[in-house]
Amino acid sequence: MNARDNTQATTVEAALQAAPGMMTVPQLRQRTGLDEKDVRSALRQLANLGQLEHIPGRGRYDGRYGLIASRPSNGAPQPEVGENTGSSASTSHDSPVEGAAVTAPEAADRAAPAAGDEIPAPKYDPDVVGFNPVKWATAEKLRTDAAEQDCMSLLNVIADIREAVGDPQGRIMLGDLAEHIATAMKLGDAHRQDVLAWEHEMEKALDVSSPGMAIERINLLRGERDETVRQYAVLKERHDSYEQAISEIHRTCMDAGIPVGHVVERVQRLAQLAQSQREEPAEEAVDVMEAAAGYILAASKHKPRRINNPERAREAAMAAIRSGAQRAQVFALIPVGEARRGAEWREAK
Repeated sequence: MNARDNTQATTVEAALQAAPGMMTVPQLRQRTGLDEKDVRSALRQLANLGQLEHIPGRGRYDGRYGLIASRPSNGAPQPEVGENTGSSASTSHDSPVEGAAVTAPEAADRAAPAAGDEIPAPKYDPDVVGFNPVKWATAEKLRTDAAEQDCMSLLNVIADIREAVGDPQGRIMLGDLAEHIATAMKLGDAHRQDVLAWEHEMEKALDVSSPGMAIERINLLRGERDETVRQYAVLKERHDSYEQAISEIHRTCMDAGIPVGHVVERVQRLAQLAQSQREEPAEEAVDVMEAAAGYILAASKHKPRRINNPERAREAAMAAIRSGAQRAQVFALIPVGEARRGAEWREAK
């Protein structure tokens, strides 16, 4: 403890002695002119000397402090020689003559030293004790606030649930609300099981094991459907032409005024038309294996690669299946044309 601390403690002690009652920290600051840190340090020093009384308050600045007793002075006056101190000497056989100085034995002097000199006062911090009402009240308030916060959070969750189920006014009892939620969860789980079962059936029907493969298969089926529709349109057009020609022949045959040669001519023209239409697909048909300039191997879980030899392409597809691929397709590359320098385009022969 340095001189500055002693001065602050003395100042605070004097303020407490002069006060008619107990004082708070703000009152001591106003009375002494010290800041809060110095006032609390001085109070702690007085508490270590065992002369401070502390009554905790609800807040940080509501605690009150007062002195238990003034500090004893080292120069306290002793009884004068011959002064009657009020002690009885009738019980002692070795009492001194009246008027002589009362001299205590040397052993008694050693056994009863001054309280303020050799026996240290109990040291404690008023803010750190076994049971601090201020800290206990603060902790209790924190626990109460946490409980209230949890309760409000639960009420907010219940309000959100009621809003989601269409009962913002809270007309449905909590038991009915819980039953409603349980029913909705069961329906949702059943729907999820139905979706999983449908996906499984689709995987088996399309022979795929991933959504990407399913999309690829669907696109392939869609292309086949479009090709079928196109072929149907061509066949329908041919059917309409045949029907028109047959109707003309029938009308000609029914007309007796038309010469036979004219009818024969029309029949021959119709036969030629049918023959030409039968020969058109044969002329347009091309041998894919002969016209292909290369082949593309597309196996599941493998990158597409180009192969020039058809036999090697077939062997590579079978090897991909044996290595774990679920499907391996071989596509022929048929040249359409090529572009050359000078912005020249040449059709394939």
